[in-house]
Amino acid sequence: MAGQGSSVCYRFEHLAQVLSNTSRRDRLGVCIDTCHIFAAGYDLRTPERYQETWRQFDEVVGINTIGAFHLNDSKKGARQPR
Repeated sequence: MAGQGSSVCYRFEHLAQVLSNTSRRDRLGVCIDTCHIFAAGYDLRTPERYQETWRQFDEVVGINTIGAFHLNDSKKGARQPR
């Protein structure tokens, strides 16, 4: 659902809100899907944009929440970069 532009969790802030509204945050983690994150506008194509994306993620959600990565490509173009 992420990356569609009008769905829940296409922005890091949405994901942070979902995590903060659970009573058992210690039992939840995040799976990063590279296709969805790119389609949502978080650019991973250059070293500088890659670093900026993860800086934003860490600031908003927290790197320590990542439990898995789903590495795949995107057939859609990216939304406007964040």
